[in-house]
Amino acid sequence: MIRGNYRTKQQKDILQCLEKYKNCFKSIEDLMQDLRNEDLHVGQTTMYRALERFSLEGSVLKIPSVAGQPARYCYIGKNNTDRYGRLVCLECGEVIPLKCGCMSEFAEHVLSDHHFQLDEQNTIFYGYCEECRKSQKN
Repeated sequence: MIRGNYRTKQQKDILQCLEKYKNCFKSIEDLMQDLRNEDLHVGQTTMYRALERFSLEGSVLKIPSVAGQPARYCYIGKNNTDRYGRLVCLECGEVIPLKCGCMSEFAEHVLSDHHFQLDEQNTIFYGYCEECRKSQKN
């Protein structure tokens, strides 16, 4: 349950840190280190709760943990109109925006043939990036 728009100082600090690295996915450890570098200290529990809240509110996109890697978070803003999914590499964890007209076609296919409406903004496909595929061949 989200309690209004009230933000504690620590929540504001976390959100400002995320905004500073807009379009960059960061783990909780990365964010905590970034805050420590600015002489701001936030407890791990506070960080988890704040990020979960921001994710539910829609201002932060959460990429769930994959293959032992930590979950990562990215500031997208409350009025985000980007309606594209993400590609996440299972090996290195790279996150690639899926800015492709085929995504809309795929979403239409899923809706018409499977009677299921995708939320394109929160759709995540997992696989292997070009660099990791190259290293797998060697």
